Amino acid sequence: MNHTYLRYEAADSFGVLTSPPSRAASAGARGSGVNGGGGGSPAVPIRGGRLAALAAGPFVLIVDAKTGAAVERLGHSADSGGYGSGRALNGDECSCLAARGDAVASGWTDGRVRIFVLRGDAGGNDAPARILGDRGEKDEEPPLTLTGHDGPVTAMQFDGTGSRLASGGQDGNVVLWDVVGETGLYRLTGHGRRSGAASGISGVHFLSHDRLLSGGMDGSCKVWDLVAQRCTHTWTGEGGGGAVLSTAVRSSLLGGGAVNVAAACADGRVRMWELPAPGSAADGEDEKVRYMGALAQEEAGRRASVVKYARAGGISYALVLYHKSHLLDVYEVRNEKEREQRRKLRLRRRRNKKEKKVEKEGLQEDDGTPASRKKKKGGILDSDSEDDEEVTGDQNAPAGTTTELAIPGDSRDFNHVTVADELLHVLSISAGPPVSGEGALRIRGFCVLPAVAAGSASKSRNVLFRVVLALGSNAAEVHEIVKGGEGADGVATPTIHRRAAALDGHGHPTGPRHLSLSHDGVSACTVGKGRAHVWSVVSRKSLRSLSLRRDNGRGARLYGTCCAFLPGGGHIVVGTKEGEVVLMDVAGGGVKTTGEDEGEGSGHSGAVWSLDLRQDGGALATGSADGTVKFWEFDGNGGADLSLVHTRTLQMNDEVMCVKYSYSDDAAARLVCVATMDNTVRVFFEDSLKFFLSLYGHTLPALAIDCSDDDALCASAGADKTIKIWGLDFGDTHKTLYGHTDSITVLKFVRKTHNFFTGSKDKTIRYWDADRFDQILLLTGHTGEVTGLDIPNTGAFILSTGMDRQIRVWERTRDMVFVEEEKERELERIQDAQVAEAGRRASLKTASVGAEDDDTDNIIDPDGPQSEAAVRKSVISVSAGDRIAEAVELADSEMKAVARRMTTKAADKKVAPNPMLLGKDPDLYVLWVLRTVKASELEQSLLILPLAIVERLIYYLILLLRKRLGVELCAKVAIFLMNTHQNQIVANRSFAGPIAELGRLIHSRLAELRDALGINISAMKMIGSLAKARKDAFNTSEKPTDVWAGLGLGSDQAALLQSNKRKKM
Repeated sequence: MNHTYLRYEAADSFGVLTSPPSRAASAGARGSGVNGGGGGSPAVPIRGGRLAALAAGPFVLIVDAKTGAAVERLGHSADSGGYGSGRALNGDECSCLAARGDAVASGWTDGRVRIFVLRGDAGGNDAPARILGDRGEKDEEPPLTLTGHDGPVTAMQFDGTGSRLASGGQDGNVVLWDVVGETGLYRLTGHGRRSGAASGISGVHFLSHDRLLSGGMDGSCKVWDLVAQRCTHTWTGEGGGGAVLSTAVRSSLLGGGAVNVAAACADGRVRMWELPAPGSAADGEDEKVRYMGALAQEEAGRRASVVKYARAGGISYALVLYHKSHLLDVYEVRNEKEREQRRKLRLRRRRNKKEKKVEKEGLQEDDGTPASRKKKKGGILDSDSEDDEEVTGDQNAPAGTTTELAIPGDSRDFNHVTVADELLHVLSISAGPPVSGEGALRIRGFCVLPAVAAGSASKSRNVLFRVVLALGSNAAEVHEIVKGGEGADGVATPTIHRRAAALDGHGHPTGPRHLSLSHDGVSACTVGKGRAHVWSVVSRKSLRSLSLRRDNGRGARLYGTCCAFLPGGGHIVVGTKEGEVVLMDVAGGGVKTTGEDEGEGSGHSGAVWSLDLRQDGGALATGSADGTVKFWEFDGNGGADLSLVHTRTLQMNDEVMCVKYSYSDDAAARLVCVATMDNTVRVFFEDSLKFFLSLYGHTLPALAIDCSDDDALCASAGADKTIKIWGLDFGDTHKTLYGHTDSITVLKFVRKTHNFFTGSKDKTIRYWDADRFDQILLLTGHTGEVTGLDIPNTGAFILSTGMDRQIRVWERTRDMVFVEEEKERELERIQDAQVAEAGRRASLKTASVGAEDDDTDNIIDPDGPQSEAAVRKSVISVSAGDRIAEAVELADSEMKAVARRMTTKAADKKVAPNPMLLGKDPDLYVLWVLRTVKASELEQSLLILPLAIVERLIYYLILLLRKRLGVELCAKVAIFLMNTHQNQIVANRSFAGPIAELGRLIHSRLAELRDALGINISAMKMIGSLAKARKDAFNTSEKPTDVWAGLGLGSDQAALLQSNKRKKM
């Protein structure tokens, strides 16, 4: 008989404001003064800059850009595949964002694009989003999901109307989506792969309605003709710049449709090109992309990673972010007049320098020696690095003037405008103020907001624009760029920046190392580098952020490695890497370290890797790298008087990795388990510290130990990726369990059971049965190493944390788990992953020429096809196609049964509806199944249907169109089937009649639908104009006129009707 369990599902996640792996690229919003757009960005402006969206792990966090408060969280449920409640939190991570209006498009690491629509009241609700809840709770409307990429989505941008979305992925493809039609248009496959380098798209930009720019990690930038679906321009970085990390576009000051393209390349330089407008070349000449030069780093060793454009006050600005930097450089783009003046000045200086050089060389006499005959040749187009005037620009310019970098193989035309003529360095924005002792805060990404939000009545004086900085410390800041001017004393003031708002306190700046729940399961504590956080499990908010420092918070910073709540939840004890055992007062914020009251030497001399609180809460044991286990008791009445008193020390022969009390209430039977660096777990009696058992078997050190409530079992796990279950009566090994693919860092038993959870560096959590030696569940969702896990006494939920800085809540549901089904599901998942990987490799080989293996460069065939279907076959689309085929077969069988009843004597008898068709008519059931298929998966679902099913499906479409049901969906399905099976339909005469009838019905029904929409739009416009007129009227006490009375009647009857109504009044 199979044993059953209750399923645990991810219910929520918190503690993350900005995702750790966010690689910023441009993503702006038109209409807000920002013209960036197109790359993987951790932040984008929304609603004219009043709100900002941040990529926060499994959520998209909407924050108020003025106050920094979180107002809404956008998330989605995981694809359960029919298992569980179907409302579990997703296990993916948001990788990039794009926004237009109330629509927020998010790219995810699973290759999907999800588009959320903000609620009308977004901004007033800061309650945490809950995925799991009461069964009667109304579900949120799911986002529009578009599936088309084989890897993480890395770049996105809406077009000018918001009806189309371009997305680029790590698979090197650009997909164009129809947002209104909720389907993919086509895929552009021109970007190749580089040997030994990451592939993918770093930026996409709509240059116009029918032109698109894309930058790739293959080192090339491409311009696409969206009508012909082909590449028109391709160029790479001068001097071997390598992969393009970020791109930005700006309309050229010369007008005429030309644009300037800036790209941050892998060599750390920002290169710029001028892209001509279509048709601007002379007759017989090709449109060429003109290289403008490369921007030199302001400091040696800085490597540009992100570049964006912004526009404020009629002036364009370029913003450049450098890799692992705490500074964001802002450049002003000179206007056309200034650029021309700079160009002429540069050419004049170059010419004068050449003339002086020729004059000096001409005065030398030719004495016949090689030295006198040697002369250096030069010209006006030479790019000598010795030309200081060209490199540094105007010598009278202020400090920080843009420098231009000479690159080997430079192909610039110096008679035209270069980067030094184009840009002027204005200021550098720094994040901060930095926390004392932590250094400057690194900037991971940024987005640009207008100076004032749309709809705001006031504007800060001289503010050009605002910048939202996503920091590497799990925080964000909003900075205002204030324009300089002439001061009261007549001295010019420079352009400066000031911090307007800070979004902090949402979690740890680095990954937490341990997690512990309070005894009542209401609060949780996490510790990490220099900080401890106390969380409310109910509200998912940080209740207290405590600094880990010596001398009551005023001394050196400490690194927390383990923690535990004391009984009552008023104090926390923390073990640190520096060897201190810290006692922290949650309410008062006081910090007391060992050695302050008892003298030096009471603490550990090595890192404290583990601590455990005794079951009755009266004592504490700590294990350290100094090879000792120290036992502590508590002294004082609580509050600030509470302190730790060292009572005993257990000396071990190697470093202690983990220490754990057993749960026995009998002091004589209570045990202490100690894991050491020599791969051994030793068991001692707690009262006398007498040796009891030695547990051998691990090939690497055990990192986690726990005992069952009845002290019958002890489970240990460690760096050898195995779990060993021991009997505490004789120390024998019951079983060795395998499953994790990396070191196991945490292990916890569920109270009053022999089931336990393990967390590992392989980013997974696994649920085990220690009696039957089976793996019950595999929980995925963390994107970093799992470092902490705890379970309350009730076992109703578990909390886990990891190096991805998120704290995930896993709730126990009512859904039953069968181990055999979970094993089959895991095998199916592995097979699907293998099939998907094989398909991805096949598509790469098809798109490349001369590629012998994955280590060679893939060269795209210029004469081959550069576009294909946007949506690819997936497990979801295949299952949807099977459902459609099954629905058609069920409908056919029902139609045949009805026909048989009509020919027999049972025709007059009342027949119960067919439960297989949900009580619907056959054609209505087919329509219901078609509506259950997602619009983005519909085309791929129809592709797998055989021709016989297609013929029957056309018959049901005709029946539905005759009833005027599902007109839009039926027309969409019919047109797609005609285009797909055109050759087979033309060759088969049996299709002639149905196709003619289908065409007639589609034309007539769509015409009726178009007329109805036109009438409704006109009526809505009339209602709007009447409402506006009534709002603008001065005399609001006058009774409104019934404009709808008499509509459709003759003019005389309408007049009579109006006169009768006035008499009654």
